[in-house]
Amino acid sequence: NVLRTGRPELYVEVTDSMLAQGARDAEHLALLRAVGSKSVMIVPLVARGRTLGAITFTIAESERRYSEQDLKFAQDLADRAALAVDNARLYNEAGAALREREQALDLHRSVEERLSALVEASYTLLGTMRLEEVQHAILDISGRLISADAYAVWRKEPKSDAWRVVSEENRHKAGVRF
Repeated sequence: NVLRTGRPELYVEVTDSMLAQGARDAEHLALLRAVGSKSVMIVPLVARGRTLGAITFTIAESERRYSEQDLKFAQDLADRAALAVDNARLYNEAGAALREREQALDLHRSVEERLSALVEASYTLLGTMRLEEVQHAILDISGRLISADAYAVWRKEPKSDAWRVVSEENRHKAGVRF
């Protein structure tokens, strides 16, 4: 009820009929009886108009009973606790947002670097007319843009329709060959 309404409740004297009325089932009633509550306060944790949870205070062993004064004190404590919980939640959300922002910036930088390399590659590839230079430029650009252990440029031989490697680069210790 406290979670639903956001209002505190005070039960100065807890009776067995109150326990029976509040129990969900027989097992829950047995658990409530085993606690042996004699006086109970339940106060909501409310922050920025939203109920985040509740704190239950129970007297089970002493003859003391909670009063309205105790309820006010408990509500003050709960208000401070709710503020701390809400601040921690907001802090976590802000941290997550910062991490997402950093990931987006990293992605943006990566895309920007690749686009810059593609522009440079276009100038390089269009600026040379010698086949060997173009093949070497393709390998160099591939190495900067796409991570791999080895790179190769294949060409189809016009007379035989056979494919062969015309240029390659190996960055792997095992010496990958095409």
